[in-house]
Order: sequence, then structure tokens, then C-alpha cells
Amino acid sequence: MNKKQLTAIEELEKQYFQALKSAIENNTEIIEERLDFLNKYKHHWKGKFKLDNEIQIGIQETVRCIIIRAFTDWKPFTIPICSDTAFETEDAIINLDIKTVKSIDNDAKQGYLQIRRNQVSYPNKEVKGIPWNPHQPVKITMDDGKELYTFSYFVKFIWEREGEEIKIKEVVICSVPNGTLSEIYGKDFIVNYKTYEKEMGAEKNKIDEKEMAKKWESMGWNFVILKETGQIYGKNKKETKRYGEKWQHMESGGTARFNIKKMSQPKLTKDWERLEHISFNSENQTKLS
Repeated sequence: MNKKQLTAIEELEKQYFQALKSAIENNTEIIEERLDFLNKYKHHWKGKFKLDNEIQIGIQETVRCIIIRAFTDWKPFTIPICSDTAFETEDAIINLDIKTVKSIDNDAKQGYLQIRRNQVSYPNKEVKGIPWNPHQPVKITMDDGKELYTFSYFVKFIWEREGEEIKIKEVVICSVPNGTLSEIYGKDFIVNYKTYEKEMGAEKNKIDEKEMAKKWESMGWNFVILKETGQIYGKNKKETKRYGEKWQHMESGGTARFNIKKMSQPKLTKDWERLEHISFNSENQTKLS
């Protein structure tokens, strides 16, 4: 693909990025109102069951509502290789994922973003010998021959508690490039894997003990190899079981931590960044009609 074609793809990514950002910024008042609602009525769930991420569902549904009402001509995208929220437009597939992260979380501090394989088409080099195989294609070809490129956007809400109240501290919107742009951006954005997944048919593949030991060593695991048999074990039974179970799922990274800051500067277009803050001041916002 030539530079002109790649530039056209990035330009379209930029247009949808700016449209999504504008829609959210113009309606932060409704997000704050729904957060106030959550704080006001927390007695319905507080102390009754444990939630690690207390605002995840509420914020996700609020942003989804904003987007659906802002872009009434967008259709739901129903093929199961997409983000939790995805739309078909006249010229693209829009993937949108809402992240809610505590301010004390390392991902919030480091600026990392946890991304699943179904959410992006972007490839990456192997991480400690384990490949990254995204599920999304770079484009969907329709029956009429029209090609819709897949674009991936993430809105991250960083939050914390102030006494009994939940407060949003920062909101950012991110764009992970379409996979075709990897020849421009490179393939070195994954820091590590959070989870691992088997590929189809992977259970049929057998890896010998030497190969397994090599990869365990690259991951910093403690193990011993019995001289008599060459078999590999963790230093105790618990580690052997844990390593063994984890090893069975190492054919591909499942959820990866992407360093979004490394890809924040667009390579082919101007007047935007792939990582931008969303202004969160409700005084001058326009409520959805």
C-alpha cells in the first residue's frame, strides 16, 4: 500500500477520533449527572456485594448512550470480532471501548492501556517469545465490494474515592492505528501480556521440554530440570501446577498492555494526537436533546 493510501486511512481515523471526542466533550454534563446518581444511591449496593470497579457499568452505558444519540445514522456492528461497543458507518467500522481505571492502578500511573485481541487489528512483535494475534481484520469487505476499514478508539476514565464519593480525576481518548499502518508506526507497543489464550488447534501442538525451559527462563520463572529425565518443574509443587496451567494458554497473548504514549504522534496527518485529554467541565456543556 502506498503512502497516499495510508494517509487516507489515517485521515479517516482522525475524522472519527475528533467526532467521538467532540460528542463526549459536549455532553460531560450528563456523565457528571449520572455519576452523581451513582453516589447518591450507593446504599442500594454498597456493603451488599463487592465491586472492584464501581463505576465501570454506569460510565460505559452513559458513554454508549451519548454516542448512539449523537450519531443516529450509525448502525450496530454485529460481527463478534469487535469491541463491546461497535458501529458500522458508511465508510468504516468504529470500535469504542470504555475503560474505568483507579488512579492508584499501575496502568493509570504508567499510561498503559489493556487491550483485548478482539478490539484492534494492530499487530505487534512477539513479547518474550509469545505472539500477539489480533482478531480484527484491517477491513471488512461488503457484498457490494465496498471496503470498510476497522478503527479502534478507547476512552479511559481515571477515578478515585474522596471520602464516600467517587470522583473522576482525568479522562483521555485514544486511537490505536488500523493494522495497515503498522508499516509506518512499527510493531513495538506491547509492554507485556495480562492474559494468554490458546489458538484454535493449539492443543495439538506439543512443545519439547527444552523449548519450554527456554521460554520459562525468558519470562523470569523459577524452575528446575531433572537431569535423569529432562523434565521441567517449578521449584515446588504449587509453582509446577501454576506454571503448567499457565503454559497451556501461551499460544498467544490474550489481553496486552499497550504503551499508548509511544504511538500518540500521528505519522501521516496533522492537527491531532492519538492520545488527547477530554475537557471535563460541565459549566459550558450542551446536554443531549
